[in-house]
Amino acid sequence: NKLESGELHPKDAKMRLAREIVSFYHGEDKTIKAEEAFIKTFSEKGVPDDAVSVEAKLGALFVDILLSNKIVESKTEWRRLVEEGAVTNALTGEKVTETSATLQDGITLKVGKRRFIKIEVI
Repeated sequence: NKLESGELHPKDAKMRLAREIVSFYHGEDKTIKAEEAFIKTFSEKGVPDDAVSVEAKLGALFVDILLSNKIVESKTEWRRLVEEGAVTNALTGEKVTETSATLQDGITLKVGKRRFIKIEVI
């Protein structure tokens, strides 16, 4: 009824439902942590705490770094993701536009909607 009347936003209803389900199966503590992680990552456009962290040499190709860490399955997948604009700097939102992009400085990449990788220069 609240949804139909406009009193409750659909996103709030979904968050409440998710909270109830997670709480039922995993308890209140894990529910709070999961909700905070979701809000940080998706609502606030942040980087999740469990993002993969790797080290790579300056000038290394992003595709090679992501392949060796199993973030992408193949060079074809990498090319498709870059062409679709699905690879971005997670902190600035700037898109990676070249399939031959190289590591110039430490960066956190967002690949698609849910994959994050923190790359440190060695």
